Amino acid sequence: MSYSIRFFQRARDELDRCCEDYPAFGRELWTWIRRIAAAEAAEDRSASIDIVDVVQEGLEDGGSSWRYSWRKWWEASPLDKIRAAYVVFRKRCPPWRLRLAVDWLLLLERMPFEVHVVYVADHVAKGIIITKFDGLPGQP
Repeated sequence: MSYSIRFFQRARDELDRCCEDYPAFGRELWTWIRRIAAAEAAEDRSASIDIVDVVQEGLEDGGSSWRYSWRKWWEASPLDKIRAAYVVFRKRCPPWRLRLAVDWLLLLERMPFEVHVVYVADHVAKGIIITKFDGLPGQP
């Protein structure tokens, strides 16, 4: 079962604009997004990296996926807290993970674009929430 795909409004607007201006690129982008969601559902972390780990390496102190999840825990509803506990015990990973995926996609079958997508892997709601795109054609 694949995870659901949700967006922050700004990310959705950027995706829609890209798909409207470059339909073939948009189809390739959607295929990649679906692969990311499927990889999260299958617990395959090879397609993305943990942003908190990258920041931690840069700062060399503080921060981890568990700390990020702990902050999310305090904001969660009681039912989501129970679900999060289930994720921790069953999957042995943080219930919410801030992730980054990078891929090269072709525009007009010739020009490669390095596209970055920042998302939250929400193992409680069984979905990914895309927060930001970077590197889309026509993106300011």
